[in-house]
Amino acid sequence: MKTIYILGFGCGGKNDITLRTMEILKNSDRVYVRTMVHPSASILDEYGIKYTSFDELYENAEDFEQVYDTICETVLNSPGESVSYIVPGSSFIAERAVGLIVKRAECDVRIIPAVSFIDGIFSALKTDAADSFKLLDALSLDTQRPDPSCMNIICQVYDRSIASDVKLSLSDIYPDDTPVYIINAASTDDEKIIPLELYEIDRCDEIDHLTSLVIPPVDFTRVPRLFSSLQKVVRSLRGEGGCPWDTQQTHESLIPYVTEEAYEVVSAIRKDDSDNLCEELGDLLLQVVMHADIASEYGDFTMEDVIEGICTKMIRRHPHVFADAVLELDDADRVWDEIKKEEHSYGSIAEELGDVADALPSLSYAAKLIRRTSKYLEKDPYAEEAGLEELRDGELSDEELSSKLGRILFSVCALCAEKNLDPEEILREVCGDYMGFISRLENLAGPKAAALAGSSDAQCAKIVEKAIKNCFFLQK
Repeated sequence: MKTIYILGFGCGGKNDITLRTMEILKNSDRVYVRTMVHPSASILDEYGIKYTSFDELYENAEDFEQVYDTICETVLNSPGESVSYIVPGSSFIAERAVGLIVKRAECDVRIIPAVSFIDGIFSALKTDAADSFKLLDALSLDTQRPDPSCMNIICQVYDRSIASDVKLSLSDIYPDDTPVYIINAASTDDEKIIPLELYEIDRCDEIDHLTSLVIPPVDFTRVPRLFSSLQKVVRSLRGEGGCPWDTQQTHESLIPYVTEEAYEVVSAIRKDDSDNLCEELGDLLLQVVMHADIASEYGDFTMEDVIEGICTKMIRRHPHVFADAVLELDDADRVWDEIKKEEHSYGSIAEELGDVADALPSLSYAAKLIRRTSKYLEKDPYAEEAGLEELRDGELSDEELSSKLGRILFSVCALCAEKNLDPEEILREVCGDYMGFISRLENLAGPKAAALAGSSDAQCAKIVEKAIKNCFFLQK
């Protein structure tokens, strides 16, 4: 049976190649080398090991993905019972072609451990890797994000052009004067450690195929663009030695600020003021993080629980995006409502209405109550009393109707002001009457009341029509 060996040259010179690797190379039917541009590669010629190098591919291919695919197919289709593919450093660190070989192979693939460039870097820095670090690929920083709370090692910084791209990517997070290290030829006699500031890295002349960039841990106050930094700011404000005002806040005491910040976000949107919107969203996000931090102190939930909850909800309610469902817009709205109802399992309409946030402004609160009961009641029972039937049955355009209703609402508020009444509280009281009306309807519907919320529109209409004949709306 054919066996493919995946081997590594080690991070430094020829002395880093393991005896096991050399023994496999000597006994292989075919040997493939990703690149001969490595301090250890000359050992193949010294021992008379015949090999095929893929260096020419890098010179002629249009992109790296094409190179990796060609390497993979060449190794997999190579004749011989024992085939070796050797790479710089260790075989499973920043070696895309190795992953493809393992994935596509239909024969035995054996990965032989080797000394990686990471070992060389920590030896050069005299630092314990267990103190935490993150490895990033200079060619994948569009999808990989550094973690400033730990050491970050960026590999494949093999020329100044790549270094320039890396600098631009990192400058989105780190300040330009962040201390960094260029480490070249780690664990070899030519090893160099060059301290620089981030903005200087693409000006360094000591960059080649053996270069890595190291960024030591950075205090969160230096990287304020990260969500984790905001969490740490809040923890510092509320922690020991923090701000006296912040440490005293509770969910209840912060209610006015949540409301105020939400309104200021809306105001910025309506003014089409993007700069102000950015600031106001930050203020609103601060409230979210503050509440999550307070909850975590009491062991109720964490910020991660909040994020998990909303992500899970959005995934579940969008089967046409995250699953195999194919839906049109109207169907998507219907499915959303159906899934939402399944999640809450309302036993009655009154229970469903009770789930509407009563902290909403009265006008928004009333509108939500009406929307949730619109499939049970054909029209507002107050409409005739309020003299709005003419508007409902008239032939006004949407624009005319909107203007007319707006003026009516304004006039209602003006009359309330004249009579020294609060329109907010008046409407909220009527909303309470409406909730009571719905409850009485369900009671009058008899044994079917419990199933009312889960009935079809036609069934609900018949049940409600019968009940409403026995219920006078204004009766308390």
